[in-house]
Amino acid sequence: MQMLIWIYLLGSEIYWPIVRAFPAFFGTVAELIKVDAQYALAIETALGAGLQNIVVDSQSTAKKAIEFLTSRRLGRVTFLPIEVIKARYLPANIRSQLDQEKDFIGIGAALIRSEKKYSNIIENLLGTTLIAANLNAAFRISKLLNQRYRVVTIDGHIVNAGGSITGGANRHQSGLLSKRAELDQLNKQLDDLKKRGTEG
Repeated sequence: MQMLIWIYLLGSEIYWPIVRAFPAFFGTVAELIKVDAQYALAIETALGAGLQNIVVDSQSTAKKAIEFLTSRRLGRVTFLPIEVIKARYLPANIRSQLDQEKDFIGIGAALIRSEKKYSNIIENLLGTTLIAANLNAAFRISKLLNQRYRVVTIDGHIVNAGGSITGGANRHQSGLLSKRAELDQLNKQLDDLKKRGTEG
């Protein structure tokens, strides 16, 4: 599964040379996180191309990988070194304001499951991204916070910091995280059916 995700995100012409040269990479952001199906589109939208970023241990590893890609003209990749990436959090007063909003779903980072060692990466990427139930709620939350934070709806629209709005729908709306969450749900249902069968 991990190999297929990397190939899907990066393309085989980048994936295979990197893996052969640097087998200790942790993986892409998409490969390292899990999210419930109901929030998958919002998280995919919030992360965008960041899903393809590769998490590594250090700046030294990132530097060597960039030199490797450059020398072979294999393309450009963004690396996230765990040793230097800092978490970003909402101030406590902002969080208390949000707690009063009924259509505030949560902070993006809080809706993600991953290994503890990646927590700073997740908080850096989504620690100040807000998830709302719908576009009207996103407008209201954005106005409440003076357009200082990005608000993403669960159906994939964005009210950006500063007030600009990004929305609409792709013909194929379901992305990698959505498909994986759906697969996890199906596997769980299958396990439940098997369990009932053995009990019966």
